[in-house]
Amino acid sequence: MLKPTYVYCHYLIAEEGLLDEIDIPYIPGTGRGSRALLNDEPEHPNGSDMRGQQRVSGGYYLLTNLSSDDKMRYVSELPEKVGLECEFSGGW
Repeated sequence: MLKPTYVYCHYLIAEEGLLDEIDIPYIPGTGRGSRALLNDEPEHPNGSDMRGQQRVSGGYYLLTNLSSDDKMRYVSELPEKVGLECEFSGGW
């Protein structure tokens, strides 16, 4: 079964042109952290392995090993990059 964050990110890349709007590696928040949410290699910018990653459109890697709070915080940034909004409902 595909994880919702994978399906969501795949859609933003394939249908909304996300990769035209962000830098790779994409580091959420201020962009100064150590963990990439999306990268072209299955590793973080500091060279550590991206544990819990899943390959998405274009051969990029999405970090899926996140807590529910981190998923809501980090993943909600991506649609804003392509002019969309993100809402969460139900249990995460």
